[in-house]
Amino acid sequence: MKATFLNKTMVFLISLILFLNVRNPLLSQGCSDAGVCSIGNHGKMEKGSFTLSTQVGVGEQNVQYFTNQIEGVLRLNSKYTLQLKLPYTFINGNLGSNNGLGDIILFGNRKLYDKNDKKMSLGLGVRVGVNNANKYSTLWLENGINTLPMPYQTSLGTHDLLLGADLEYKEKWRLSLGVQIPILQFNKNGFDTARIAPGSDYGDRAKQYFSSYHLKRRPDIVLRVDRTFKITKKLKFTAGILPIYHLLHDRATDINGVERAIHGSKGLTLNIPVAAAYKFNSKWTLTGRFASPVIVRKVRPDGLTRHFITSIELKYSF
Repeated sequence: MKATFLNKTMVFLISLILFLNVRNPLLSQGCSDAGVCSIGNHGKMEKGSFTLSTQVGVGEQNVQYFTNQIEGVLRLNSKYTLQLKLPYTFINGNLGSNNGLGDIILFGNRKLYDKNDKKMSLGLGVRVGVNNANKYSTLWLENGINTLPMPYQTSLGTHDLLLGADLEYKEKWRLSLGVQIPILQFNKNGFDTARIAPGSDYGDRAKQYFSSYHLKRRPDIVLRVDRTFKITKKLKFTAGILPIYHLLHDRATDINGVERAIHGSKGLTLNIPVAAAYKFNSKWTLTGRFASPVIVRKVRPDGLTRHFITSIELKYSF
């Protein structure tokens, strides 16, 4: 009986993800999450949890992303938890490919209130850039430039400060507010469409991407509202809205060596995230997630654009 129900649940999770992908064909531009969207909200656990996840996404010019991530959460005491995320990403597109360790997220959370069906917490953390976002392709050497654009980079080339607040009601409603502020900028990306030699098919493809020469990113503010529905005692479904507002125009250096604002890079991205989670027992939980945008910024030089993201996660709580 249990095996039959488990098989039906697995079919439900997989069907949900496939259905959403078909229902929502690749939107023109998309889901941007520099890190602050996916922190906090660890659920019930005694000492901590360990999560393995696999994520598939499609971004600018149909660049494909395959990310494996290890995530650990440690409960330090009744009020404090510490979260660590270590992603490794494979990237492939019409200009080449890249792979490597992604930016590392370390985030601490403090519980402020937990009674009468209400929970509230505050968090502080960092996103640690692992390289200067200047991975190159030998093909570029024949086309006047030697750096792949930002959608192919595994790092943003910045160290960021993360701030968050989280409010939960009756384990049904969740309201989260987050801010991500680049503190140290060391991006040396050398991609600029004005520097590409004309007259080649490769160069023509490259000009479809946004310039990001020595990109300087600006802060993001994030609001997330989720509603969780209990299908059975073990199966939950969550849906919500996730607006991300890029507070200022990013900046880059032009072909004359002058740093300029990238007009159109400021503004709103509105994502619709959904998830289905099956809890096998008090230790193991399997979750399928999907997110896709309905509103996007006009210009996205940071390479975070996703038409959609879908993932599956296996968590062990201890």
